Amino acid sequence: LGVAYDTGHLKINGEPVESIRFSGGIGILSPTRISGFRSSVDISFYYEIHGTKDQNLVKENIWGAKLSLNLAELFFFRPKLQ
Repeated sequence: LGVAYDTGHLKINGEPVESIRFSGGIGILSPTRISGFRSSVDISFYYEIHGTKDQNLVKENIWGAKLSLNLAELFFFRPKLQ
């Protein structure tokens, strides 16, 4: 879980373009281990409010989701020599 706030470096008509983001996610481990390591599937969601309605500017509500597969542990897998 997380929250991020940014005042931004832009000012339009003297108004700062601010944004706030709320995010959360979960990682699901694979049921099997390879050489002591586990892969995972990571799912995350976020909601962001960006901008302002002051002085007829645009305020955006942004929803997002991300699905990722973590196989980094397989890079270190060394099969045993026979």
